[in-house]
Amino acid sequence: MKHSKKKIPQNTTVKKENEFSFAPDRLTITDSSGDATTDSFQWTFKTLWWFVENKEKIFIDRELMQRVFAAWKPSRIDSYLLSLLNGTGLLSIRLLVDINSIIDDITERISEFSSKDPEYENLKFTLDHMKELKEDTKPRIQGSSGLEVTPSYLEQLIKYFSAVGYEFLSLDGVYERLREKKNGKKFLSFTFDDGYADNYFHAFPILKKYNIPCTIYVSTNYTERQAGPWWYSLEDLLLRNDYLEFGLDQRAYKFNTGTLPEKEDAFRIIRHLLMNGREGDPSSRIQDFFSLFDVNLEQLAGKLMLSWEQIIELSKVPIFDFGAHTVNHFPLNKLSRDEIKYEVLESKKQIESKIKRSVCHFSYPFGSSNEVNDREFAIVKECGFKTATTTRWGNIFPEHVNHLECLPRIHVNEKRDSYDVRLLSLSVNGTIPCVINKFKRVVTV
Repeated sequence: MKHSKKKIPQNTTVKKENEFSFAPDRLTITDSSGDATTDSFQWTFKTLWWFVENKEKIFIDRELMQRVFAAWKPSRIDSYLLSLLNGTGLLSIRLLVDINSIIDDITERISEFSSKDPEYENLKFTLDHMKELKEDTKPRIQGSSGLEVTPSYLEQLIKYFSAVGYEFLSLDGVYERLREKKNGKKFLSFTFDDGYADNYFHAFPILKKYNIPCTIYVSTNYTERQAGPWWYSLEDLLLRNDYLEFGLDQRAYKFNTGTLPEKEDAFRIIRHLLMNGREGDPSSRIQDFFSLFDVNLEQLAGKLMLSWEQIIELSKVPIFDFGAHTVNHFPLNKLSRDEIKYEVLESKKQIESKIKRSVCHFSYPFGSSNEVNDREFAIVKECGFKTATTTRWGNIFPEHVNHLECLPRIHVNEKRDSYDVRLLSLSVNGTIPCVINKFKRVVTV
């Protein structure tokens, strides 16, 4: 498809209803209130949304695009996404020559990729932590706050996707739908990782109201109060201190944490240190680190995580199911085969003993391609679950019927999506997974 070209004077801004603006010295997206969006992920998502919605109306010339991209200083995540796009062959010098041809290429390839199979828009949503919305202006670290979804956003999500024709399935329903090999109604499936108590207090009333099935994956030592979600303690530690110094694995570490970017970097590095030490089992390393700062992770679990009493109560509600999520929430690629088998099967056994019914589904803790691959998939497959889910970003395809041990999901993050459920459609319809995965279907590794 070709677009008519419209010559734009040098100092002209191209603008549509105060939503998207190109200017010689800036590239800005504003929401309906006129507030500028600065977060790079929001920039990327809103840009793609606007391109998809307004492709037929875009008229941008070469000189303007050259000025825009010469002035634009992309952040680290934008550079990453641009490099992924470049890896698809979609971004080249042509981006500075004719943006219309790039938009044509992107949308045409997405359309070609997804139209081959109407099952493309089937997927699982993963939601970790349902957090009650409060008036709180203190800074947050994305590595923790990105796990949280407010009840109001969950309700908006349900209403929006119900209105556009999606069916909400349990994981048993997903399993049966894939085995039937029939192209039925587009579906979504909700999963909640780790077993936060907020799922009981905030998600339960909304899901019950709309009769939406879901699965909660439980790490049993969190419920037993023998371990805790240490990433929240790490966030709190960094936010309270402008400087951090400690020893770990016979090495000394020093971090300046006076600014939020410094705190974000420190969070990422310390998280990596705690998960990737000399020993495969990171529990002692995590305990040693937090003991230096008098942090009690067991007490944290008591505040944040589901109790067995709450799990038993929810298990009696037909729309709720529970899945295994290991005992200790360790990255499985750091464990031996026998250790993985214990973590997986012991968590399944403990949950079954409490809820008095079979646990048929599993979720990998830290389930990206950095932590789980062929070895882990094969071991979990031997454990006999109907499905096992990763945190790889992708949609569900019919081919997954032969690879039920490594199903991808879409992570729900309302901050990333600028609190606009429409932007989540970019993941549901395949746009974002196409870009992130370089137009490769995420079926196995």
